[in-house]
Amino acid sequence: MKLHFLLALGLMFAATPQGGGTRAAAPAASHQADGRQATAGKQATRQDAYTANPFAKANKFSVNFADLNPGEWCYPLPEAKVISRYGKRGGRMHTGVDLKTKPNDKILAAFDGVVTFSQRYSAYGNYIKIRHANGIETCYSHNSKNLVKKGDIVKAGQVIALTGRTGRATTEHLHFECRINGRTFDPGRVFDHANHSIRLDQLTFTKHGSGISIKAEKNYMAKGK
Repeated sequence: MKLHFLLALGLMFAATPQGGGTRAAAPAASHQADGRQATAGKQATRQDAYTANPFAKANKFSVNFADLNPGEWCYPLPEAKVISRYGKRGGRMHTGVDLKTKPNDKILAAFDGVVTFSQRYSAYGNYIKIRHANGIETCYSHNSKNLVKKGDIVKAGQVIALTGRTGRATTEHLHFECRINGRTFDPGRVFDHANHSIRLDQLTFTKHGSGISIKAEKNYMAKGK
């Protein structure tokens, strides 16, 4: 009888959850969920900052590239030479600059931003578009391989793709574009291709109906310099 009582008592304790241990696990799971929600919230906030309409408050805005510190910008293909500039080419508009080094060279993000497009796209071949907090979009095409996907947050200087000749291209190179509100403008207004550096200029973008004008001003009185 005594043995039966002890066995029953043991089974009762084994089947009954121990108050402290089981209840302690729930707050831990809750904290993990809260952490994931906070991280997702921060990422959404950063994406909103990158994708905000630059003309939402006025018909003009300015970007002062002289204010950028090292690490806040990066030439997209270090050591590259220009093989075709922005502008009219053979009676057609060439909407970017063609930069060449070697096949499968590392392509770098020009500024911090969010990837808004990353896939094959018509004559561009493998194509990446990144939106930046300054309102500018940079585009990278003919890549042999894209290394980022839509929605990724990237940092200036991060490897995002490898040079190739996908799409309509006769040699391995990077076709690099700068856009504002979907319209291309000369990347030479942002980067000094000869020295692989950023220009110490302030660009003012003014919207006129469906058109956009760009004014460049030298600004050597840069923040913290």
